[in-house]
Amino acid sequence: MYVTLSESFDLETDAVVEAGRARPVTKLRSMRKVRAGQTLFREADDAGLLFEVITGVLRLSRVTSGGRRQVISFGFPGDVLGFPVDGRYRADCDVL
Repeated sequence: MYVTLSESFDLETDAVVEAGRARPVTKLRSMRKVRAGQTLFREADDAGLLFEVITGVLRLSRVTSGGRRQVISFGFPGDVLGFPVDGRYRADCDVL
């Protein structure tokens, strides 16, 4: 299975988040297919892009201090993923 993403909303130029309000992101740069098992980003990576799921399913998870994976949520078609906290991703994201 593949996941198709509309990739690359550049956070520095395409989206502005201020005081809990977000301006809509409208620039679409490209689309790409990502194979099952691939990782899109990891927790604590610098976050510069947002991703919209077009087809397929993504999994957002974290690794606990005990080494176990905790699933936070799933990304389905229409979902936008990759919102940063302090400029970094807050979870791992991989393709199911």
